[in-house]
Amino acid sequence: MPRRPSAVASHRAAGTVLALPGIEPLVEITVPRSRQVHIPGIQAHRAGLLDARDKDRAHGIPVTSVTRTVIDLAGVLEANKLEGLVDHVLATRRVPLGYLCRRLDALGSAGRKGAGTLAGLLAARRGVTRHVDSEPQRELRRLFVSAGLPPAEYEHPVRLADGSMRYLDAAFVDQLLAIEVDSYLCHSTLPAWSRDQTRDGELAALGWRVLHVTPFELTQTSTALVDRVARALAAVEVKRRLVD
Repeated sequence: MPRRPSAVASHRAAGTVLALPGIEPLVEITVPRSRQVHIPGIQAHRAGLLDARDKDRAHGIPVTSVTRTVIDLAGVLEANKLEGLVDHVLATRRVPLGYLCRRLDALGSAGRKGAGTLAGLLAARRGVTRHVDSEPQRELRRLFVSAGLPPAEYEHPVRLADGSMRYLDAAFVDQLLAIEVDSYLCHSTLPAWSRDQTRDGELAALGWRVLHVTPFELTQTSTALVDRVARALAAVEVKRRLVD
């Protein structure tokens, strides 16, 4: 049986090989702590624990597993980039949340650079059935949480009358209020506009109200956006009280 290599591509190198989003290419390897490696142009990390479950092979290259790569990247990525990475691997089901938490604990979160930030991100995502996988959705989540609005669900599935599924960017399910982020690039053509109108009509027939949001509102007029969403939620409650 061939001997498994002791050195593996890791950190940003592994992220690049594994096609993780938003990772700056950089040649990095991890070796056992007992080894000393000095290779010009290569950043080497020494690990006290790097067993078989933390290793993989992609495109013929020995790499750290997706789970171990996320844990390692927590020590070198900025917080917002780490958040996007965590959301991506959870949303695409590349790593189960529970397993990621268990491996972080097993590798020793105390003293590991970035482990506290990663642990906080994982704790905030416990109990979530669908995870966001876009920066606009993450920005919506930040705005709604900071404003103290009711919890929203992201990528919320709704089955339309024709049997097709529509996944809402954000949804206040109890209030049947949907928030959709529309970029001009993706919605500027006549076919795209027509599809949006048809789907909005199907949602309305199911009792949903749809608020469309632009990327400009998310970044430049976020206070007004939050106020508009809050007023829409309040209007739902007023209507319910009148009906009752």
